[in-house]
Amino acid sequence: MKLQGIWVLLICTFVLTGCNLSNNQSENSDNMDAMSDEEKVAYMKGGITEGQYENNFFDLELDLPESWIVLSEEEMMRLMQTGEAIASESDATYDLTGFEILNLLGVFKYPFDEVVAMNPNLYISAERLDEMKDIDSSGAYLEQARAGIEHLGETIVFEETMDTVNIQEKTFTRSRATIDLGYMVIYQVHYVTLSKGYALNIIITYMEDEDLETIESMLDLRK
Repeated sequence: MKLQGIWVLLICTFVLTGCNLSNNQSENSDNMDAMSDEEKVAYMKGGITEGQYENNFFDLELDLPESWIVLSEEEMMRLMQTGEAIASESDATYDLTGFEILNLLGVFKYPFDEVVAMNPNLYISAERLDEMKDIDSSGAYLEQARAGIEHLGETIVFEETMDTVNIQEKTFTRSRATIDLGYMVIYQVHYVTLSKGYALNIIITYMEDEDLETIESMLDLRK
């Protein structure tokens, strides 16, 4: 089982307290076989045009608030690398520039260099399922993601039950967690659906309900 990329991300998103995608979405094409690997990755990652994130491969569209900060490709890469460093118990390494883990979108409320108590954020990624033969549902994927960070002990507490929600006509399994860092308590919601050989992950990290509502509005989440 190599399901560790996502818990690396789960760890690093909630420890970051401070903080643009410039590649436009490639033209929609039903024939990816004609693309180079670089073109395929760019198409699968999607892009931002006039304040809207569009991803034709995973069929997602998000209207982004003007005041929120969109991470560049380099910043998303550093975020994942930070998570790998924090999750030092793992010997796994990942091809972050290829097809294994696709960093699709990272949006933070405040710039990284602004000093704030906590920086609410939305992060979307996709993890390839080729080598995860025992993952046959989004619930099974989330159970493995939870198990991957059990070593954090009392720092992160998951709600016992998971439920399902509809996001842009796709059914996601939702997992909620409370994270007690000692000096503050923050919350994280993890949504996942299996799509086109990938686990499509949406992670929301926040402290105030109004920030959660803003991010859910971006997703056009149907409760």
